[in-house]
Amino acid sequence: MCKVCINARSVSIRLLLADDHDVVRTGIVSLLKDSDIEVVAVACTGGEAVELASQVNPDVVVLDVRMPGGDGLTALGRIKLDQPHLPILMLSNYDNPTYVARAVALGASGYVLKDTPRAGLIDAIRRAFKGENLWTRDELRRVTGALAAPRLGVESEVPLTQREAEVLKLITTGQTNRQIAETMGISYETVKEHVQNMLRKIGVSDRTQAAVWAVRRDFMRWSWKIGKLAGIGIYVNVSFLVLIALVVMLGFANERTVAGVAEMVLLILLLFGIIVLHELGHALTARRFGIRTQDITLLLFGGVARLERMPRQPWQEFLIAVAGPAVNVVLAILLSVVLIALAGTSFVMEWNTLNSSVAMFILQLIGINVMLVLFNMLPAFPMDGGRVFRALLAMKLDYVKATNIAANVGQAMAILFGFIGIVWFNPFLVFIALFVWMGAAQEASSVRIRSAVSGVPVSRVMVTDFRVLAPQDELSQAVAFVLAGFQHDFPVLEEGRFVGVLTRADMIKALADHGQNARVSDVMRTDIQTVDASEMLEPVIPRLQSSPGRTLPVLRNGQLVGMLTTENLGEFLMVDSALRHRVVAGVPRHIAQPSPRPPA
Repeated sequence: MCKVCINARSVSIRLLLADDHDVVRTGIVSLLKDSDIEVVAVACTGGEAVELASQVNPDVVVLDVRMPGGDGLTALGRIKLDQPHLPILMLSNYDNPTYVARAVALGASGYVLKDTPRAGLIDAIRRAFKGENLWTRDELRRVTGALAAPRLGVESEVPLTQREAEVLKLITTGQTNRQIAETMGISYETVKEHVQNMLRKIGVSDRTQAAVWAVRRDFMRWSWKIGKLAGIGIYVNVSFLVLIALVVMLGFANERTVAGVAEMVLLILLLFGIIVLHELGHALTARRFGIRTQDITLLLFGGVARLERMPRQPWQEFLIAVAGPAVNVVLAILLSVVLIALAGTSFVMEWNTLNSSVAMFILQLIGINVMLVLFNMLPAFPMDGGRVFRALLAMKLDYVKATNIAANVGQAMAILFGFIGIVWFNPFLVFIALFVWMGAAQEASSVRIRSAVSGVPVSRVMVTDFRVLAPQDELSQAVAFVLAGFQHDFPVLEEGRFVGVLTRADMIKALADHGQNARVSDVMRTDIQTVDASEMLEPVIPRLQSSPGRTLPVLRNGQLVGMLTTENLGEFLMVDSALRHRVVAGVPRHIAQPSPRPPA
């Protein structure tokens, strides 16, 4: 406790100062001596600052962003709720766009760094006292760019800040939050905040999924469509082109002839043609069960067929998983038949002198198909063998338990691959180990989520206590609602009829461009999808993740009854996970049904 009220002399500006460091408080008090500003009260926690703001009636408040017992941004919101016209400056060591954006949204007059010179600090306090806004247009536009509305999908750009992008890059290397903090020279708490913001923007729930998303995005960003097969788009990644270039360079480096290098390139092209057929086997089998394939992409380490969803029945998953390797088995048999046919011709008359380039080429293709079968049938996600293993287990066990067992086996194999790769100095094996490890973790996580939401209606997860706006409202009303709680996006009703949504990102941009007097009708989005309260949650989740602001209005009989948000979905999954542990202990599992409330 360091709350102190000071008997003020007759001065022009009465200042309330809140900072958890005694050195900073003492230093600022000293800096303001002999000026027209006097510190009339000091606090070292956000809670104390809120209490003193109502007691001493300051002209200006200076709040440290990060304090124990309630941080400065929370205190800002609480003070503004009671005294909306009181000028408040945020004080921080960090030029953090996330902090700045929150300060703007909560109504702060400005954001001052602790290394600001004395003259700059005094000028900022004086300007805030006069009611001036200290935000520059460049600062607001920088914040707006950082918080632009996210768009889901590995093919789309997601507006991560530079810091968030750096954190994501370090996550993909396997660093913990504390290691990232040391690497970037920032605090552990700041890293945690960057991680949470990044997870929210890209629409995933944990670090492993974020790492997989980042790897996939980097691959997909440099992929080009080369055609269609059976109505499925075929894409080639730049890594495949790099592989061809590398083969050509190595061929000439080993003094091969042009014909020899051309043969190597042809073999690579046929290899990826075989992989396309392999993935097409998965896709066409899935189609028999009503599952659409979004696309097939050729990458450096193979191919990826993106199914719209996984099958519900284990036997269906088994057939889809084995269809790819089955294609390779059929190709190997057909090529063997061709080779045997050639043995009776002038191409190859004696097996002990098998020197025909055609025969050797066919033998190589047979070997490729055999290797693809053996590699893909390893019982590890995301290879086909992992799904076959899981499907076989799921025929006898609970699907989630079967997935966890298969994922654990896959991660054990990843450790083995990684160890062999390190011992043999084989970076490709190490890469495969990382790929298998992340694939197994992502599969286990996604199955747990699907299990938690299976059979759950949207009405059980939606937010029922929320604020609404009218088209004629000014943005100042939305800002006031933000100050009162944690709601980010606001449904807009006109005479009780849902007409749109004002997202936080759109609000921040409009505040920067037009100020708080802009009308909600000029800023809100009208192209927002809605869901019915009776719909099942599982098929709704992809729509939620692709919606602006990660928010979907929930209607019942045409009337707005709730909001489905990624934050509330995350809370539901967290509660469900905790209750599952109670089930294991023998306590019945039950999640309370929210009681709908009329929108305020």
